[in-house]
Formats: sequence, structure tokens, C-alpha cells
Amino acid sequence: MLNRHAAFESHFDAVFFGNDSFYKHFHRCAVDGRYLTAASNVFEYAIANRAADYNPCKYVKIPKQAGAKERRALEAEERRRIEEFDHPGRFAAMLLLYSGLRLGEATALLWSDVNLDEGTIRVNKSFDFKAHELKTPKTASGTRIVSIPDKLTMFLKSAPRSGIYVVTNPASGGMMTDKAWRKLWDAYIKAMVQHYDHFAVVDEDGTILSSVVEPFTPHYLRHTFCSLMYLAGVDVLTAKEQMGHKDIQTTLKIYTHLDRIYKKTNIQKLNDFLSKTIDKTA
Repeated sequence: MLNRHAAFESHFDAVFFGNDSFYKHFHRCAVDGRYLTAASNVFEYAIANRAADYNPCKYVKIPKQAGAKERRALEAEERRRIEEFDHPGRFAAMLLLYSGLRLGEATALLWSDVNLDEGTIRVNKSFDFKAHELKTPKTASGTRIVSIPDKLTMFLKSAPRSGIYVVTNPASGGMMTDKAWRKLWDAYIKAMVQHYDHFAVVDEDGTILSSVVEPFTPHYLRHTFCSLMYLAGVDVLTAKEQMGHKDIQTTLKIYTHLDRIYKKTNIQKLNDFLSKTIDKTA
């Protein structure tokens, strides 16, 4: 028993106190609850085996905004793949991409909420995945009429209907659940990667390790819809109403971020133009 304890203590010291990678990556515990929980469990096990005296993870507080990934807008090529790639997940992706709905709003959406003649979607409810129930929007701005582009209108007109919900749970024929969404989306992204990237590196459990086709989440599509409105010249107030943002500052933040990105692009166009002009006059 003593030898077993000594061996564990030696291994624990080597991994956590004799390994630079531990100190290099331990700060990740402060920005991601998953790492914090995993590290805390290790220390608790070490304490039980007398290889550590206390659990430092107990004193780590995760900031509210820590670990939040910056959302990105999909490029034109990525949008083309969504439109062209035939897969059960394409329907949901098209809906989210060209309506800007939140996932909970798309989950609760009924065909009776969609007016294809007018090209509008009525948003008056959302599915709360944590509470597992339908709820009305948290704010008045959440209840809205979303005008959708002709591309989505035509797509929905040609889509088969298998129930009262616009996005139907393949297993039950009813409303999508969190599990159903994850299963559908994982299969959709993996199938898309394998279709467009024959050199993708995929783990034994199906996890995508490396691919030129960058995976995206449903919320990326909502962010893309807002970006498309910016590129189309839609004013910020209209964009706020379309997105259902509580505060116009949220929309302004997105628009301002895009301003910085495309300002650099436009200035580079000016530089290229001036360089060509100088070459011609030289």
C-alpha cells in the first residue's frame, strides 16, 4: 500500500509540479469551467491519496465573460456550401442563416408563424433548453416580425412539411430537443467536412482535428445574417429590429466591428489602385 501511494505521489508531482505544461495551461482553468472541473477532480483525488494538501481550484472564480469565443461571419464560399450540400441539416442551416433566428426561436417556430406570401416570420416564443419549456421572449424586442430574403422564401416554399414545427425532430416528429440538435449538427458538420475536404484529419470518435473546412455553430449563422445586413447597407435600427436585440448597442457593436474590418479592406483597395496608377505613369 505504501509503495502504491509513493508511486502515485511521484507520478502526481511529475505531471503537475515537474511539468512546465501544467503551469503554462493551468490559467485555462480560470476561463473555462470544463478545465476547472477536471483539474479540481484531479486535486481532490490527489488529496485523498495524500499527494496534495489542498485544492487550489476551489479558489478560482470564472469571470462572467471569460472564455467567450469571438463569433465570426461565414464567408461567401461557406454560405455556398450550406446552400448546395444536400444533407438533413441543410434545412435548419438555411433557416438560421437567412433569418437570423436564435436557436431557441427556430426550435419553437411553427409553420403557422411563417407567411411565405409576405416573406415574413413571426417570432413570439422560444424554447428554453435549460428549463425544457416554451417561453415568451425575455424582452419586448424579442417579439417581432422578421423579414426574410427571397432566397429563403423560395427555399421554404419548396421544402416538404412533416409536422407543425418548421424544424422537426427526426426521432419523434415533434419539437427539436437539445440532444436532437447536437446529433443533427454534429452529423451535418462532419458530413460537410468529409465531402469538401478529403484530407481532413478525424479522430477515432469522429472529432474533427484538422480541416480546411472550418466547423461553425448555429449561432455563427445568426451572426452571419447580421453581417449580411451590414454589407447590404441595411441601417442599424432595422438590423436591431430584425435581430431582436434588446439594446441597439448590441447591434452597433457588431456594425462597428465590421466597420473596422471592411475599412482596412477598402483602404487596401485604394493602395492597390494608387500603386497601379503610379506604375502606369512611371
